[in-house]
This record gives sequence, C-alpha cells and structure tokens, in this order.
Amino acid sequence: MRFVSFPLRNVVRRPARSLLTGLGAAAAIGAFVVLVGLTRGFERSWLDQVEAYGVDLLASQGGSLDVLSSTVPEHLGEELRRVPGVTAVGADMGHLVILEPGKAAVLAGLDAHNPVWKRLKLAAGVLPGPAQPDGVALGSGVAEALGKKLGDTIRIVGKDFPVVGILQPAARVQGNSIFMLLPTAQKLLGREGRVTAFSVRRDPRLSPEERAEVLARLTRAFPNLTFHQGEDPAASNEMLWAFRAIVASTSLVAILVAIVVILNTLLMSVVERTREIGVLRALGWGPARVLAAIVLEGLALASVGSLLGALGGFAALGALTSAPVVRSFVAPVLDARAVGEVVAVAVVVGVLGSLYPAWRALRMDPVEALRYE
Repeated sequence: MRFVSFPLRNVVRRPARSLLTGLGAAAAIGAFVVLVGLTRGFERSWLDQVEAYGVDLLASQGGSLDVLSSTVPEHLGEELRRVPGVTAVGADMGHLVILEPGKAAVLAGLDAHNPVWKRLKLAAGVLPGPAQPDGVALGSGVAEALGKKLGDTIRIVGKDFPVVGILQPAARVQGNSIFMLLPTAQKLLGREGRVTAFSVRRDPRLSPEERAEVLARLTRAFPNLTFHQGEDPAASNEMLWAFRAIVASTSLVAILVAIVVILNTLLMSVVERTREIGVLRALGWGPARVLAAIVLEGLALASVGSLLGALGGFAALGALTSAPVVRSFVAPVLDARAVGEVVAVAVVVGVLGSLYPAWRALRMDPVEALRYE
C-alpha cells in the first residue's frame, strides 16, 4: 500500500464523518478569520484617526476603558497649558450618537484652542465658529450616508443643527464624525464644565529626552489623568488591549474546539483500522511511517476545514462589516499575514489533533492488532 493512499483513503471512506469533521474545524477557523479581520480593522481605524488628527498626547480620565467613556473637568485645560514644554492644549468632547436607525456617528465638540481644527480639510462651506456657534461640519461619510449638503439641517439628540461645512474624505472615524463647538456639545449633552479628553501638544523643538521629561512632568502633576502617546496609541490604549485580550481568548477556544474535533475523528479511525494497522506493521511499516500517516490524515482534515472556514469567515466578515453601524468605524483588514496565520492554524490543528491517535496506533502490538475483530 502506498504511503499517501493510506491516510487519504480513510478520509474519503467515511465521507459523512469527514464532512462533519471538516465543518467543525471550519466553524473554528471561520471564527478565527472574523476575529482577526475585525481586530486588525479596529486597530487600523484607530491609528488612521490618530494620524489624521496629528495627536501628540491625549489626556483622558485615568482608569477609563476608552476616550469616549472618559470625563474630566474642563478647567484642567488651563493647568495643562501652564506646564513647561506644553505649547497647545485643546479640550475634546466625544460622544457616540445614533442619527437614524442603523446609522451612528461620533459627535466631536472641540474648543477654540483645539489643534484638531487646523487638521480638518473642508470640501465645502466653513467650520463652526463665532459666526455659526450652532453650526456643524459633517464628515464625508456622514454627509453621504444621510444625503446631507450645505444649508441642510441634521437632527442630533433631538435637536436640529444647520450644516455649515462638509469635510473632505479622510480617515474612517473622522469621515463618520460630526464636529461642533465645545460649548454647543456640552449644552446638548448636559455636560457643562466637563470634557472627555485634552489634546496636548509638546514643543516640537524639544529633543526626545526632553519630550519624555515633559510627559513625566505631566504624569506627576496630574495623577488622575492617563496620557496616551500619539506615536504609539495602540500600545497605551486600554480599549485596544481589552479587545485584543478578548479576541485572543476567543480564538484560543475556537482552535481548541477544532483540535478536539479532529482528535475525536482520528481516534475513531485508529480504533476501526486496528487490524489494518497491524497488517502494515507486520509488512514492515515502522513507527515513524505510521506516525506520519496519521498526522497526514489529520492535516488533510484540517486543510479541508481551513479552506471551508476561510471562505466562510471571509463571507461572514464581509456581511458583518456591511452593516452601516460597523462599516462607519471599522474596515476589516485581510492581508497576506492573515492568510499565513490561517495556514499556520490549520497546520497546528492538524498536527496536535493527530498526535494522541498516532500515539495510540504506535502502542499497538502488531500480533494483537492482527487478532483484533
């Protein structure tokens, strides 16, 4: 009997069982694909937003899971401005709002000092200012989704606001944001005297060591604030770390399920073919060859499951991110690295799922195996 035909013949000999095994592995691999794609997309959206706003330091409430859930006194802005080495401080008010069923946006209230205003590029109209204190500027995504143009009104949290500006297409989160003056946002949300965060800019002429000293000075002076560095926001953002931890644990469970499914199938296969394995051992098949045959069968099952799971995962990811609320903030990232990870997971699942059944096969005494009925 040829070496390759032994494991592959068993895969097709029990088509129903092989199909169910493949589907079980596919479900686990599909979940892995969806989670990886969403995680990478979430991080990419965050990094694009930070780059678009030119954030140096973002100061938010210590212990808050993310910036939107932070709340700090507005008067701290003046104290931050007095710290040596700080050249600009802007107050931010961020809030997630539902505009229509299935359509959400980030409401961004910025004070007059906020450096973010200078980073916003208009496609039409003007930015909110003293002449339009109640006006709003819409990100391109919001304007397109709602069909809004200059001069229209938009209802936010039960109140109508005139659209005075439309922004050029930019980062995904910025494109799905609504910008207004900070006092207007505070009044609308009933949060006068409070902000969610401060955009802090250090003197660009400072050396890296001096910039680090300014950060240390800020951390000592404001122990109740957390300072996120724009150069590496993903490393200092609690929400991203929490999301990564959830995804990692869920992916691990999915992979373990796939391993158990393949292990169970191969174990039954070894028991059913006890006599056949005994014949092969008697004909001169050594332990290494038997081990390789069982592992190859596991890899074949894992490969089928991975192919089905990858296709299903990509389809599910596309369907999930077609939902308006998700599409507004996350674009899934599916690259060569993700494909490589799927292949690696398939190999791990196939090998680990076949080790115990292979060990059982190696323990068989050829003479006893030939007597097995």
